[in-house]
Amino acid sequence: MLESKDIAVQTCIRQVPVTYERLPYDPSSEENAILKNPGTARANLAPSLECPHGTQSSGWADKHSGHTVLQQHCAYFDPDGDNIVWPHDTYHGFEDMFAKYGDKDGLGKWDILELMSGQRVLFDLFGTCGALSRLSLYLLLWPADGIVRKEDLRRVYDGSIFSELSLRRSGKAKAV
Repeated sequence: MLESKDIAVQTCIRQVPVTYERLPYDPSSEENAILKNPGTARANLAPSLECPHGTQSSGWADKHSGHTVLQQHCAYFDPDGDNIVWPHDTYHGFEDMFAKYGDKDGLGKWDILELMSGQRVLFDLFGTCGALSRLSLYLLLWPADGIVRKEDLRRVYDGSIFSELSLRRSGKAKAV
């Protein structure tokens, strides 16, 4: 899939190997029929091909339709609802990536390390520290088989997974 006049968008350049080693997500017509433009961010949903309408359990999408995905994510860490995440609140309290680094189902620990390595910028200490902090997500989800599922990451974006993880860890819900 090198340079071609037949494709609508050129996604790689022969002289720059990284552009064809890590091709961007290019949805098929079947995928576009399920979820229009699956690589495009939505304002108030974090959809995937598997959940094209976002998180529907417990009426999540309807209850949070007036909030951006970031607001939904942060809401878990703001239990008092004052729109400020205080330290005591936290105390109490992504198709392209899969196409480039993992498979359609999830990312293993080596995929995650490759992703971090492939996305780093030389001499960007702040960015490197931020990427390393994302490893805590792997520890948070702690998958039994070592694969962080795309569905779990999607639910991290809209914040719907945090309540479930909290219940699992407190012993009030069975781990699935």
